[in-house]
Amino acid sequence: MRMRRSRWKAALLCVGLIVGGECVLEMMGLGRPILVTRHSPAKYELVPDQHIWRTWPLSESLIARAWTNRYGMRSGPVRATRPPHTLRVYFLGDSMTYGTTQVDQSEIFASLVEKKLPAVVHERVQVLDGAAGGWAPANELAYLREHGTLDANRVIVVLNDGDPTQAEAVDPYNEGIPSLSIHPVFGYQELWDRGLEPLIRRKLMRWHLMSPPSAPPGQAGDTVNENADVLGENLKVLTEMQKFVEGSGGRMSIVFLPFVRKYYGPYTLGVVNESRDAVKQWAAERGVPFLNLTRELAPYGNSIRLRDHMHLNIEGNALVAKAIVSHWALLDSTPARIGLKAAKAAKRRGRS
Repeated sequence: MRMRRSRWKAALLCVGLIVGGECVLEMMGLGRPILVTRHSPAKYELVPDQHIWRTWPLSESLIARAWTNRYGMRSGPVRATRPPHTLRVYFLGDSMTYGTTQVDQSEIFASLVEKKLPAVVHERVQVLDGAAGGWAPANELAYLREHGTLDANRVIVVLNDGDPTQAEAVDPYNEGIPSLSIHPVFGYQELWDRGLEPLIRRKLMRWHLMSPPSAPPGQAGDTVNENADVLGENLKVLTEMQKFVEGSGGRMSIVFLPFVRKYYGPYTLGVVNESRDAVKQWAAERGVPFLNLTRELAPYGNSIRLRDHMHLNIEGNALVAKAIVSHWALLDSTPARIGLKAAKAAKRRGRS
């Protein structure tokens, strides 16, 4: 009898620990990630009208909130028409613009620009944040065409070292980007799918006990690859973006952010510089303001990055917002178009 009671007590204790552990994980925010929908011309985009949170240690602060509006933007409610006497700025980008759920929505650079820019332009400012993790320029163009510019005065395309040569991202294919059809139900499931299982897989690959998986084309938005054909296609994508924005009554600018998670070797550094220069030359030829923040951010290294050594932490977002606000006169300008020969000559002068 005592043995049977001991077994029951042990079983109840195990059940209690499991249920208690699930409650703790859900209090931390696990089991309720931001979801994406595959039913989009952009291949995938954030599901509208979500509201989630993460708590420490899954967030940079005690609690990090994230929400989306009716357009799946990481922004507050917005109407299709710009309010009177309002400057509407529309950021378009990937996970670095989205900001990750580790950083509270009030601390991502899009939100900070909305707070700080009115002191410079002396009018009300409304900032839209249209972004999703892993997006390439082609996905961003499709999203822009789907929802329109929403009467924005200035559309700012945020690019990074990997974007110029990144092919269009495909549908989410695993739990790395939880979708409506692939998402965790329990905290334990998300902890395994997005935390423990990838960590174990990386360890096994490092020990040569597992072969690296072949990622679908266009899914590696956090790496730098040399691909002249994709670079050429992405420059055409930027041209289509500019035409669409200007056809909607707005103007387009480009902000370039670096990957500073590691030091590049000579070959990779050459690819990065060549791709970035190609975008800069395109911008000069098309009369699009181009702001490169590499020199401003690179000296900080990983101190402005999250634990993944790529995405911006609170300090990194603050630095980007400060740079955008301080260089607003450039970003909101309308430069004269430079001919191809003049652009190449300026490029040679910059290297000499």
